[in-house]
Amino acid sequence: MSGAGEHLFIDGAAGRIETVVDRPEATLRGAALVAHPHPLYGGTLDNKVVQTLARTFVELGYVSLRPNFRGVGKSEGEHDEGRGETEDLLRVAEYAKKTFGPLPLVLAGFSFGAAVQTQVAQRTSPLRVVLVGVAVGRFPAPEPHQEHRQRFMAVLAARNLRKSYGGAEVVAGVSFAIAPGECFGLLGPNGAGKTTTLRLCLGLTDPDHGSIELMQRPVPGEARPARARVGVVPQMDNLDPDFTVGENLLVYGRYFGLSEGAIRARIPQLLDFAGLSARAASQIQTLSGGMKRRLTLARALINDPDLIFMDEPTTGLDPQARHLIWERLKQLLAGGKTIVLTTHFMEEAERLCARLAIMDRGRIITEGSPRELILRHIEPHVVEAHGDGVMDWSDREAGKLASRLEKSGETVFCYAADPAPLLSSLANQGELRYLHRPANLEDVFLKLTGRELRD
Repeated sequence: MSGAGEHLFIDGAAGRIETVVDRPEATLRGAALVAHPHPLYGGTLDNKVVQTLARTFVELGYVSLRPNFRGVGKSEGEHDEGRGETEDLLRVAEYAKKTFGPLPLVLAGFSFGAAVQTQVAQRTSPLRVVLVGVAVGRFPAPEPHQEHRQRFMAVLAARNLRKSYGGAEVVAGVSFAIAPGECFGLLGPNGAGKTTTLRLCLGLTDPDHGSIELMQRPVPGEARPARARVGVVPQMDNLDPDFTVGENLLVYGRYFGLSEGAIRARIPQLLDFAGLSARAASQIQTLSGGMKRRLTLARALINDPDLIFMDEPTTGLDPQARHLIWERLKQLLAGGKTIVLTTHFMEEAERLCARLAIMDRGRIITEGSPRELILRHIEPHVVEAHGDGVMDWSDREAGKLASRLEKSGETVFCYAADPAPLLSSLANQGELRYLHRPANLEDVFLKLTGRELRD
């Protein structure tokens, strides 16, 4: 849809604002200003959630205006808490009012775009504000008189969840909301409370406190009908060894009340998706670990779910099998599915997740997009040094040249905004080996949760 509609260039505070305008065929009811995520976090006019929002408003009779944040606005190339994007959106809102007169204005946005729209709403008089997956950041709360206009659409929303076992609180006030069509990651060391949180959200365990809505149904009260629209890929494969590949899908589909004809019609499509079309009659024991994992994923899709929970989907797989699973998950996201992902592979979370939360000791300690968390919590450059004498070099020179040091075994991790002095120093240390790389999500994870081993 990004190429559809009319492309306009509206004068902004720091340049011309490219805006895509899609008009309804029916009588015009109003104008909808739709904002996509920040380009630093991967937001473009091609964002599928934003396209869906715009298309929905057009179908309802609103003209949709989608300004492009990429390369325009005062915040180009840096994160300034949305001030540049706010000014751009206000300019487009002014254009809409001048062009479409007294017709109602609706503000809508996804992730960072949703957060920015809360600021725009305070300086305009919109009919309604539709926020999808509000990004975390230092944004002012809506004025009290505007709160009634806010709407947050979520496929899963958890509020202040608490759960204790034997006097120990394993989930301690967890809250989050997941927008349609996004991949939300839940990360944390062993014992952080991730699995218990997932069980609470699925209605498999009752919370001691808090509320859950799954597919717009209260959980655990209406967990069973809510789970009818959910797929689950457990951490450990639990395929039935007494059945063939095809029979595993057939039997599992019956648990959802699907007719045998409907299930059999769906099986070839799922086997093709999993790359197992030639193994329909194979026994489970003859499959490799990667094949079993792909079959477990296909089985989770038998009821064509809107939301899929994936608990460490690539643990134990070789790199080739892991990359194949990643490609399949990207296909699901491109098709509009929503994914909740737990994983210990930080690269996996960076590749797949639009947003993620890091848990530790039962609490969410940070939340945001992978890129946002890296910018927020870690220096941009990392130099890893090891070899004979590295600790002496660390004490003698590195501490003066790096913003921060971490030591793990025989490796020194140097974090810096400018790596040049560190690299110059290491070039004169012939006995040391080193690696210079950009900071990544694993650096954030280890900084926030520590490097000590968790059982």
